[in-house]
Amino acid sequence: MTPLALGILGSGKGSNCRAILEQIRAGNLNAEVRLVVSDVLEAGILDIARGFEVPNAYLPPGKYRTKLEPQVEQDLVKMLRDAEVNLVVLAGFMRVLKAPMLDAFPRRIINIHPPISPGDTPPTLHERIQLAEYAFYPSVIAQFARGER
Repeated sequence: MTPLALGILGSGKGSNCRAILEQIRAGNLNAEVRLVVSDVLEAGILDIARGFEVPNAYLPPGKYRTKLEPQVEQDLVKMLRDAEVNLVVLAGFMRVLKAPMLDAFPRRIINIHPPISPGDTPPTLHERIQLAEYAFYPSVIAQFARGER
């Protein structure tokens, strides 16, 4: 079966990206990361992509803090399409995506965030979320790779 072509977007250290790449490398996930993109020039996710020899790019986000400028989002769509990506994984991408991305990849963008529990503090919640994401992302991607989603 042909590996599922992934595009991973992230803004931070890239631990979810690393977890996905490690599962692929171990043969546990029938996928191939075609492109990693970050809106933060010095983001660790870009270093991780380079370490796994995955094509990667910095995407200057423009003037907004929480979203991409419309032309920048169009540029992102082009980058992902040029890489022939079938599934977009938001692995800590801290920008809201709008119509250009949503229209280009309908029902082909995933973003995982577990619910908050009583008694969570920011550090404990962050740790719990990351542990859940490390398991959930490869599992959900595998479902897409098997054609179950």
